[in-house]
Amino acid sequence: MALMVSVSGIRGIFGSDLNPENLSRFAAAYGSWLEGGTVVVGRDSRISGKLCEDILVATLRSLGCAVIRVGIVPTPTVAMGVLKHKAQGGIIISASHNPEEWNALKLLNSKSEFLDAEQGRVVMELADKGEFSYVDAFHLGEDIDDNTLLDYHIETILALPFIHADQISSKRFKVAVDAVNGAGSYAVPKLLERLGVTVSAIHCTPNGHFPHNPEPLGEYLSEICELVKTEQADLGVVTDPDADRLALVDDRGRLFGEEYTQATAFDFILSKNPGPCATNLSSSRICDKVAAKYGQKCHRSAVGEINVIKKMQEVGAVIGGEGNGGVILPDLHYGRDALVGIAITLQLLAERDLSSSEYRNSWPTFHMSKNKIQLNDLGAQATQVLDMIEDHYASLSPDTTDGVKVNFEEGWVHLRPSNTEPIVRIYAEGPSLEAANAFAKRIKDQIASNLGFILLVLWAFVGLSCTLKDNEAGSSVYSSEKSNQLSTSNSASYKATPDTSFSKTVQQEDWVYTEQDVAIFDELMMQFSPSKDETIAKLITKIGRFFEGQRYVAHALEVTDQEKLIINLRDLDCTTYAEHLLALSRTLKSENQSFEDYAKELEAIRYRDGKRGAYTSRLHYFSEWIYDNAENGMVQTPTDQFGTPYPNQLGYMSQNPNAYKHLANKPDYVRQIQQIEQELSNKSYSYVPKKLYNNMEAQLKEGDIVGFTTDISGLDVSHVGIVVVVEGKFHLMHASQSNQKVEVSKEPLSYFLRPASKHTGIMIARPTEV
Repeated sequence: MALMVSVSGIRGIFGSDLNPENLSRFAAAYGSWLEGGTVVVGRDSRISGKLCEDILVATLRSLGCAVIRVGIVPTPTVAMGVLKHKAQGGIIISASHNPEEWNALKLLNSKSEFLDAEQGRVVMELADKGEFSYVDAFHLGEDIDDNTLLDYHIETILALPFIHADQISSKRFKVAVDAVNGAGSYAVPKLLERLGVTVSAIHCTPNGHFPHNPEPLGEYLSEICELVKTEQADLGVVTDPDADRLALVDDRGRLFGEEYTQATAFDFILSKNPGPCATNLSSSRICDKVAAKYGQKCHRSAVGEINVIKKMQEVGAVIGGEGNGGVILPDLHYGRDALVGIAITLQLLAERDLSSSEYRNSWPTFHMSKNKIQLNDLGAQATQVLDMIEDHYASLSPDTTDGVKVNFEEGWVHLRPSNTEPIVRIYAEGPSLEAANAFAKRIKDQIASNLGFILLVLWAFVGLSCTLKDNEAGSSVYSSEKSNQLSTSNSASYKATPDTSFSKTVQQEDWVYTEQDVAIFDELMMQFSPSKDETIAKLITKIGRFFEGQRYVAHALEVTDQEKLIINLRDLDCTTYAEHLLALSRTLKSENQSFEDYAKELEAIRYRDGKRGAYTSRLHYFSEWIYDNAENGMVQTPTDQFGTPYPNQLGYMSQNPNAYKHLANKPDYVRQIQQIEQELSNKSYSYVPKKLYNNMEAQLKEGDIVGFTTDISGLDVSHVGIVVVVEGKFHLMHASQSNQKVEVSKEPLSYFLRPASKHTGIMIARPTEV
């Protein structure tokens, strides 16, 4: 993938695109822009962080900049350091919620704010030009350590006039913490202890190994929700790897929803200091409700932290934030800050003498859906879409600050074009999930009928639900932003109209899915039913392209303690992507085309002999996946005819149990996996070594499922994808971990088998016709 460059910094996979050369070049450009002075440098806990820091420090010092190293601290702590030391700027080494192999540079100016568009443009031009003036040995910048900055940050929060540690301490709160082993691992417990709070912590070792997807969304947070319940905690708090975003869990183990992190902060600050507030255009209307409670207006900006900050400064806002869990308190600094968000929440609960669930239940219900429209080109059609919607709703005075936002009496729709993909994102909110989806569908239908585009709408995330419902077990749950809780059902009628109270969750042993998974399935069946007579291979390639742009999420199957059938069409890794395509294609060829049929196909594909049992019944190794599905008639193994024997010596899982949620501290499972590995290692498999790939490439067919064998000890296959033809050449359609989305590779398939690659060859599974 290409290095991701924006006005606020650079981002990429360390050792690939984010390499020492690029790090030094951008650091030199930034230092040149600063024209000397002092730079505060901090980082999150990523494994590559210290090396990145050393490269940056050496480069900045060679330009004459003094550098203050502050170690592993939250992003807002670095911002506080810029203010404390009156520095010229700051660099945060963190890729935020991206996977642990990623890293990034985020650049601050002398006001401790992220660079704005003009400042960022100048730095990028300097980096592109690559002409820097280095100092001689007698004028190198100082290399200074400051190990006190986190304490300074916390003490500054405690000194805020409306934070009273003694009052919070008197409540004897217990708070559960999940810092995803990131920069909040020390910071959050330390703040809580200074507030007199009892801490029950998980994943607070800052080693850079994230135990689950590091983005603080509900589908990854079942562990902290359970901890709150078992520990009888008063509150749960979750931070992302650089601890600028905050998710909250109430005392009943239910997620607030990220939109309600900023709403809580707005409620508290406006009660102390009534004044304007600000958020972005895609944030929930709950912010307007809170502002109206105090006779204030919530101002809206374009999406992006720096845009919210600019709006706050423009209107003199006393509080701001973003719907992704960001709280911005200008009394502290202009930037998102999870630590001050935690302090505000606890102070509010202490003052109002409310439990977190009582407070959370006091706010009205809103539901949000997030969708996207696939276009045929990057620019012209997106402009046509936005212009048409603006004209159509001219009487409602659409906001065109960032795309087009139309406000209705009971909700709103916000359309934003992507800068990098031919898509337009549609965000909608209404009093019910049904209403939100109806708003989005109305817009989609208007675009299709007025512009005549052939559009695919991907119902990506649904469910900013804040309502309380009683489930069959008699307990109450509510879901939060972006489908924060998975729903399950024991009903066989999966094609029925979805229950619009998406907050309703029933836990039992069967299948785990959400309403948007059903919506995506229904959309697929409707879209591709006319093609059901085509070959399985053709259907796989067509359906595969339907998911282009859908996000990549690792460990999407590891969301329940017991082995359940996880049906997740929203979050895909390379293997689940291939499984879904095979199951969906086979369902299209069936008579009923029901969600139940599809779920059964998926279960048959994913588990040994098609039977789901415990965790060890899943086909974890892809070589077994291929041959088990071949025995069940799902696929064929053409490499048996033209390949060579594969030296399958498996042992990776049993040798690295802590890398797997269901193996850590479970010796019985480890022994079972070890036995399976031994049995598989004694079987015969075939593959095509990469040195023979060019000779056999003609044997490939579009729609083949390929697994890339690896030189990693004890592992058979490290990546999976689908063969597609682009301009007469074979390419890979896959859920890309590098680019964090489903895509068709720009490079031909042979690129993945180049000499420098760790891949040693390919195994092929050819889907069997139904």
